[in-house]
Amino acid sequence: MELQLYEAALYFLLGVAAATIATMSGVGGGVFFVPILHLLLGYPIHLSVGTSKAIVAVVTGLGGLSYVRERLVAPRDAALVAASMIPSSALGAALVAYMNPRVIEVVVGAFVAFYGARLLYRSLRGSAGGGGAGSSDGGAGSAGRSAALKVTAGALAGLIAGLTGTGGGAILVPVLTSLLGMNLKRAVATSTLTIWPGSIIAAAVHAYTNTIDYAAWTLLAPGALIGALIGPRVVARARLSFIRPVVGLTLLAVGLTLALST
Repeated sequence: MELQLYEAALYFLLGVAAATIATMSGVGGGVFFVPILHLLLGYPIHLSVGTSKAIVAVVTGLGGLSYVRERLVAPRDAALVAASMIPSSALGAALVAYMNPRVIEVVVGAFVAFYGARLLYRSLRGSAGGGGAGSSDGGAGSAGRSAALKVTAGALAGLIAGLTGTGGGAILVPVLTSLLGMNLKRAVATSTLTIWPGSIIAAAVHAYTNTIDYAAWTLLAPGALIGALIGPRVVARARLSFIRPVVGLTLLAVGLTLALST
């Protein structure tokens, strides 16, 4: 496939933008890359999903490690959450055959949209405690929280992700802040790193089933790598008054899409 210079630049910029927002909001990136590949660039849906997973594996890996470097996530916390999230996600996918997934999508979508709208409302209100770069959002952090509670958070997020077909990040950020009391920055960072192992597994499956367009991956990945470095740096240095609306808008969009899709 021979591309013009402006087309190559478009792929690069789309990769940068999608990965930056994904790592800033902790959603992984599939909610951006699948529509970009399928709706905007015209790739078949099965290749769009597979290629997106392969890109997300890179984005969450680099983004997660960047968050570790910024000291916004403890690898042990992410490992505990991931250890329960991966098998529970498989369980949720298996249970879909015995449940009405549409009801689950509406309920979960409404919850995610509500959480996103709540963050936006807090941003507009300029709530106390949201100004400083180190201020919290949703509690004082995960210090002192038991390992069992972190495993529970991962299991809950994974189960819902498996039932709804989402990547898990949009579920995990609200769960981490609500159940564990993590502040918003740490929740985003932990979510990004936690998604990485599952993304690698999913990408490997898509590679085995030959549902990755490697040409598209090669065009989008360089920009995505840049975005995966930008996002964590912005989150680490920005005030919560800037981070909240980014996360809020992303989760609101994901939640409404999940709840209203037909």
